[in-house]
Amino acid sequence: MKRDPEYYAHEFADGLLEQQKAIWDSRDRAYIRKQEKRWSTAVDRLLELDEGLGLLTKLLDHDSPKVSITAAVYLLDTSAEMKAVEVLKRHASRPEDDLYAYAAQERLKDWKKQKKKKH
Repeated sequence: MKRDPEYYAHEFADGLLEQQKAIWDSRDRAYIRKQEKRWSTAVDRLLELDEGLGLLTKLLDHDSPKVSITAAVYLLDTSAEMKAVEVLKRHASRPEDDLYAYAAQERLKDWKKQKKKKH
């Protein structure tokens, strides 16, 4: 059955948020892995669809830093790369003790290293 592309965008965001909540709530590992599979399957599907990049790009503005940072990581090396980098830079400038700032800073470092290797 072919699903509406919006379905996968929702699965991506909802799966990420549910996985994060499950980790904070110390849920069992099987449930946490189930949520990871949920969002990773959704992002794979989005990347296969013509309109998937556009939907993933919309998620850069999501209220949750977890969702926007993860979407940004998947959009690096795509036509939406510069928007993704802007989002990572915005999150990287958060307070130093912020986990999301650290995650964004690390992704930016990785991206810069990857860019240097290609040139």
